[in-house]
Amino acid sequence: MRILLFILFISSSILLNAKPIITTDVLSYYQPNQTFKLLDQEVAFWENKLTIQYKNPSFHSKLAQAYSSQFATRGRIEDLKKAEHHFRESIKFSAEKRSGQLRNLAHNLISQHRFCEALAYLEEAYNLGGEIHLTELKLYDVYLELGEDALAFELLNKFEDRNPIQYKIRLAKWEDKNGRLDNAISSLESAIKDAERTKNIDMLKWLHSNIGDFYGHAGRLTDSRDAYVKALKLNNADWYSLKGLAWIAYSGEGNIGLTENIIRLLDDYCKSPSIDMLKLDVLQSEYRKDLETALLKSTYDIISKEAYGGMYNDFKIDYLLEKNEYEKALSIALEELEARATPQTYSQYAKVLHEKGDVDLAMDIFIKEVHGKTFEPKVFLEMLEVTQGYEPYYEEIKAELTGTRYELGPTDYKLVEEAIQRDALHSAN
Repeated sequence: MRILLFILFISSSILLNAKPIITTDVLSYYQPNQTFKLLDQEVAFWENKLTIQYKNPSFHSKLAQAYSSQFATRGRIEDLKKAEHHFRESIKFSAEKRSGQLRNLAHNLISQHRFCEALAYLEEAYNLGGEIHLTELKLYDVYLELGEDALAFELLNKFEDRNPIQYKIRLAKWEDKNGRLDNAISSLESAIKDAERTKNIDMLKWLHSNIGDFYGHAGRLTDSRDAYVKALKLNNADWYSLKGLAWIAYSGEGNIGLTENIIRLLDDYCKSPSIDMLKLDVLQSEYRKDLETALLKSTYDIISKEAYGGMYNDFKIDYLLEKNEYEKALSIALEELEARATPQTYSQYAKVLHEKGDVDLAMDIFIKEVHGKTFEPKVFLEMLEVTQGYEPYYEEIKAELTGTRYELGPTDYKLVEEAIQRDALHSAN
């Protein structure tokens, strides 16, 4: 016992004396006002053009791209929907469809999680011809989202010679999906070197932000911070990277004060529901039940609006299960499963069935459709309760969840800790 206390004392001392990974200076990297001003001017310019020539397909395409940039920087769903409208108008007023127009519309629909519709437009673009390799890149992305891994892999090796950077990005997605995180990181690091050599700034913005996520998954929090900071220095309106820094401060360091400061800054400029979801996680970890309950309801109401479609169905399912509204949760889970039958959507379905009391059916789905087919901590967490009482699956899931505290966050990881403590007490008795 004395040895244990000594170890805890030393560990606490190290944590207290460790140099913080995230400090308040990260707040200064996010300066979106100038970007907002330029984007507002661009939108106004093309809207004015359309008042003169509404049937000009090029003007619609330019306006759609401007709204897409607005969505990327402000997180407002109405901008994404306006972009969709003008992409469709561009196609409507063109003398003939072009593959590029269809790819743009498909990209928009992917952002809305309307993957089946996106696939249909990409297949049409492929049949039209013209820059087929660009269409194949988007097809690969959609195939992965739809769980069509064999079709995605068939395309993967086509990319290497045509576009090495895009190939390495897709290879990283493939490696990560199959549980080879170190390989995925190596692939993205190589893509960054290529982008630096060719001075592809737009690609570097995306790469640094995304490799920041991958470094976090690998527990390399300092590297993750550095990547997000690089992304912000290239694009000071990059709210996603600032949110990544907030997650390091919160989940990696337990710095609630700084996390809340970052959230307040993001709240001033960004309207993405994911900001409220981060705020909810913090409130739950602080046991601030009154604020949590109100924000939970308001977030659910927002994402349940028609404009969001199924973009946040996983959140809706969790909310409804908390409210014991099993039939509504089941309806959404089946909707997701019909749209894309993946280990993730099967996991959601199994979780709902388990909560409803269909324990054996939930377990059967886990064995057939989830087990060994994904490496996502969130799925493992969903399956922790489903597999309880079914050895050796339960112990396997519990082992997979060990060490996922950073990815899951303090609130969700507490469920893992509670399971471990419960099992330890049961064994002792």
